[in-house]
Amino acid sequence: EEGDNLSYVSFPKNVWPQLLEIVKQEKNPHLQIGGKSIELENFYEELLALIYNIEGNDNYGEDFVKAVEVTFHEILAEETEEEFTMGQWDVFLSPYKQAVDELKIKLKGMRSQFGIRGNTSPIEFVTGRVKPLASIYDKSLEKGIPFEPSERLAEEMQDIAGLRIMCQFVDDITTVTNLIRQRDDLRV
Repeated sequence: EEGDNLSYVSFPKNVWPQLLEIVKQEKNPHLQIGGKSIELENFYEELLALIYNIEGNDNYGEDFVKAVEVTFHEILAEETEEEFTMGQWDVFLSPYKQAVDELKIKLKGMRSQFGIRGNTSPIEFVTGRVKPLASIYDKSLEKGIPFEPSERLAEEMQDIAGLRIMCQFVDDITTVTNLIRQRDDLRV
């Protein structure tokens, strides 16, 4: 999953100068994201707590970067949810959410049919997700795409929605692919 392998490189580069400025100012912390100003009072408090908690650790630098990154992503997700999802992001992400839900139902239905017939299903389980706003933000920075719901974002960011079909055996992958190809409502 994204966010599990954190590193300095994956942390948005233009955010570091803003974070340093926030720490220096100690008042009214805001972060500029996609033309919006996000209040980061909670983040500033968390950042100070991290500084005090990690200072005695031998891996101070590495742990600090990871802790700041995790905290940033958590706060950013909360703040962007409040700031952006009311309206335009909900509308933009809604078709992705619906598609993931619909595909999961169809694939789980295919899996159930094997059990009803007394056969072992080649599909172990199905999961799906819509990329969180914090991850969309990171990737938009990486690709140089404006962080706003747009046709350009939809075209250039291929993994806004994702579906994972788990099979127990490698040969089952071909079986599942062929089953999907046989359906009129799904395409590989």
